[in-house]
Amino acid sequence: MTEQNVVSAYSQYLMSVQDLLRNVNLDEHFEATSLTQVAITFGHYTEESRLLFPTLFLTNNYNLLARRVKAETLIKIWEGKNADLNLLQLVKTGAPLADNGWSLICGLAEQEHYFFGLFRPRAVPTEAAVELTMLDNGQEPAQTIVVRNAGSRTTRLLSSTGQELVLDSRPSAASMKREREVIEQFVKVCTSGVEMKHREISANCLSAAMDVAMRSDHGFLAIVVDNGAALPVIFNDFARLDPAIEYQQLALRLSRVNQYDEFATVSGEISLLSSMLWSDGAVVLNPRAMVIAFNAFAKVVVAEPRDKRIRHAGGARKRAFEAVRKDPNSEFRGALLRSSDGGMDFWIP
Repeated sequence: MTEQNVVSAYSQYLMSVQDLLRNVNLDEHFEATSLTQVAITFGHYTEESRLLFPTLFLTNNYNLLARRVKAETLIKIWEGKNADLNLLQLVKTGAPLADNGWSLICGLAEQEHYFFGLFRPRAVPTEAAVELTMLDNGQEPAQTIVVRNAGSRTTRLLSSTGQELVLDSRPSAASMKREREVIEQFVKVCTSGVEMKHREISANCLSAAMDVAMRSDHGFLAIVVDNGAALPVIFNDFARLDPAIEYQQLALRLSRVNQYDEFATVSGEISLLSSMLWSDGAVVLNPRAMVIAFNAFAKVVVAEPRDKRIRHAGGARKRAFEAVRKDPNSEFRGALLRSSDGGMDFWIP
């Protein structure tokens, strides 16, 4: 996608944003408005042979937002009446920072004045679950919006009709259920070679570590390979564990633990996996619940694109996940990707 196409795409999208702000007028429904994250990562922007995927945030109350977040996390680049005038400047300034925790933000500053700027979403809690509290009149607001809570853990917004919108920074029940289901499926792959009598406790150890890793906004990639000790040739850079961490042996020790020191050791080795998952590369396991490597990077060969400036798309973990998923060999038994933006991909052959 060329720079002109990117700007055109952003311009078209921003027109719908303007319509939302101007015609829907969120203030009619909510007297106070927090921060809305657009539920897509929109478009690509090429900078120094990299494809960047900046996320766009939207707010219709800049002054409120500025009071509720740290000053260094919100930077206003431009403000004026013509929203399209400095879109190119926003994209060119903000997109290269997308890999460093910054996102694009736009919205209403006051009345008909729009603003563009940069926002660091790490200052915001995890994606909010939106729960609508029904009041006596039994009516709902005209529109429901997925919001990232920019203030305290829970924010209550009162609408002009007397309804109350409760924003809770905890993950939604549906999201947590999906996470548990995916972890359960992945752990089944990791423990398929463990003796049946030790499988449940081995699975519990792995599940506990992955559940902790899920709570981080760093993201992780876990890959299951065949029982053999050798790593697939796709990995050209990794930290090898010798000996490997055997969660089946941890399970045995945990089942007969009767001293605090022993329990602390087992707990420490479980938490070690969470730390490994937070490394930039992948954690590699086998079906016997053994962790054989971490911080592993895959050598990904990408077809030459027509645009010579573009070499690859997405982050290293995403590219490794796609390479594993499309690998024609039978060495891989499964992969679980948790991206830093909260997305999740799971694959088994």
